[in-house]
Amino acid sequence: MHFKIFIIVIAFLGVFQLSCSHNINNNSTKAGNNLIGNPSSKSFSGTFFGITPCADCPGIEITIHFKEDSTFVENFNYMERNTSFADTGKWSISNKIITVSFPDHHSYFLVKSDSIVSILDADKREIEGPLSDKFILKKKNSDRTRIE
Repeated sequence: MHFKIFIIVIAFLGVFQLSCSHNINNNSTKAGNNLIGNPSSKSFSGTFFGITPCADCPGIEITIHFKEDSTFVENFNYMERNTSFADTGKWSISNKIITVSFPDHHSYFLVKSDSIVSILDADKREIEGPLSDKFILKKKNSDRTRIE
């Protein structure tokens, strides 16, 4: 069940990417602005949160845990629906891009600062267009449950 929902999310992101492909900047200079130094798995970890678009609900609450031991846990909660799922994998970082490895695919994130990561498309590019800000995840503080 969880895998089917994940496939639906990936399909939605793919369709969204195609619909916004004319806005995607193939030049990586924009992605290189305002980034922290070259973090490594030993120096980068944390829990990040955001709400991404959903085709048939108000949004998908995403919580991502990048653990210091290079393991990764993601939780997806579909708002106003009784649907959620979690997945785990391994992550690594190179040139500010986090690659999360699952048995049958990879996901990518750009480290924009120590408290912000951006969900990247399958070609490791930032999503641009009118919904681009919906693909930003912010680091959760240990004393707060949500990012405002």
